[in-house]
Amino acid sequence: MVLIGVGLALAFFASRVAMAQARKGAETIRTSQGLSAPPLLGRSSASKASPDAIVNAQSQSLILTAVPSACEAWQVRNPFPSPTAMGATATSSSSFAYVAGGFSNDIDGSVPDFRRYDPATNTWVLLAPMPVAVHMASAVYSPVNNKIYVFGGITDFNVTTNATRIYDIAGNTWSAGANMPDVRSLMASGYYNGKIYLVAGNTGGFFGDGAQAQVWEFDPIANTFNTSRAPIPHPVAAAGFGIINGHFYVAGGLDAAGRIIDLVYDYDIAANTWTARTSLPAARDFSGSGVANGRLVLFGGGTLPATTND
Repeated sequence: MVLIGVGLALAFFASRVAMAQARKGAETIRTSQGLSAPPLLGRSSASKASPDAIVNAQSQSLILTAVPSACEAWQVRNPFPSPTAMGATATSSSSFAYVAGGFSNDIDGSVPDFRRYDPATNTWVLLAPMPVAVHMASAVYSPVNNKIYVFGGITDFNVTTNATRIYDIAGNTWSAGANMPDVRSLMASGYYNGKIYLVAGNTGGFFGDGAQAQVWEFDPIANTFNTSRAPIPHPVAAAGFGIINGHFYVAGGLDAAGRIIDLVYDYDIAANTWTARTSLPAARDFSGSGVANGRLVLFGGGTLPATTND
């Protein structure tokens, strides 16, 4: 199983605040977004199975695999190619992880870089860059058409976008999809049963004053958004998240008042209903997150003014 997440960096907070003051408000502080990715199947399995069969097999493996009594030690893997980036968005296909955009202190701006990581060989490849450089977007792999969707994000001019950008894996090309119903960054996102789900997210300020509650269902084949889905009970951005067996879990994050929260919600996709679950042991935002062994795993994140390696 593969967990994909980008940890919070306190030093990055400070640097972005100083820059914002220097530019008289033209820039805002930025940080990274934890994203979950579906667990990876072997390439031979992926080549023989249909997209939905792959997803179903992943779900079944999550339910049937026992949680190990002890976790493996953390291992340092190859860093992605320069420039460095924070606030990038990540997703995975059945074989690779993909990382899009981010804000780089190396160039003092957002990057359009799109990178592919092969966990089997521990190698990175630079792919065709995104049409526009953004950070804090949301990326989701769609197995029904073998494409990656990058939704929203923030530009260098602190503009939150509603753009949908589509990467064709086979052609290594980008195209534009239908715009989201509104601008968003820091959404929880994931694929299930032929659709992509985008939960909550931010429209405005970094500290959650623009946190929203809407849930959008995107059809990658029809290229349309369904806005009739039930909203999450508590508006949130920068949460940890993951989809397990048809349930979309959203944990922690920043709410509309800018507070770091410990709330956990379970969205039953088929029933279109939300249920509150056991709160996190402590409030966290910007945690890395992923799904493995039928569990939602959160790691790192912020507590303000501190960060954590929990």
